Amino acid sequence: MTLCFSDELLKIESAGMAPAPPVSEDYSTSFPATENPISEGGLWVNGLATGLLWNDMKTANGNVIATVTNPSGFADNCAHLIGFAPDQYIEGVVHREAGYNPADVHEIELLLHAQFTANNCRGYELLTDTAGNSAIVRWNGPTNDFTVLSATGSGIGAIAHGDVIRFQVIGSAIKAYKNTVLALEVTDTVFTDGNPGVGSFMRGSGNVLANLGWQSIVAGNL
Repeated sequence: MTLCFSDELLKIESAGMAPAPPVSEDYSTSFPATENPISEGGLWVNGLATGLLWNDMKTANGNVIATVTNPSGFADNCAHLIGFAPDQYIEGVVHREAGYNPADVHEIELLLHAQFTANNCRGYELLTDTAGNSAIVRWNGPTNDFTVLSATGSGIGAIAHGDVIRFQVIGSAIKAYKNTVLALEVTDTVFTDGNPGVGSFMRGSGNVLANLGWQSIVAGNL
């Protein structure tokens, strides 16, 4: 894990105090610790621990993955960072086990403008799954309340181990990239603040938590 903080903030962390969030510089991690739910020194807010009606993300074997299969309704596994400016990005490197192709789709997600409070999880989701589907979705806040936004572009398509997926927002312009190529874009003005994050959703047979996730992420302000 690389925390791009000033020397003063590193002194605070080494003194045993909770580190301040990354406000103006990039944050990157390859998930070296095993945590359920993900915390990394209190920098992550989780869907169950804070949102109550959703589910948490966890880290294992150098990846961030779901904690729950077959969730009730659309209670995604999800977590977001803290302390980011409105114009922001998150970039994830896909972890997908060789040959992993479950009978039912397993999706992983990147989030923007995410804000979790008790009984409310809102923000923008970029989903991509094992069947090659992708979409940009607005989580409106209450459980099972979401809007699939009408995006232009060819989509993310099939994802393989090592693919780099980027999700960013500048003003009302929300864009998704696969391996630096623009794949989806949409304009939406409902949420103008919040934070980058990660998520996962899986339902049905043949899905394995550890087989699909993110092996590293970088997030920052734009």
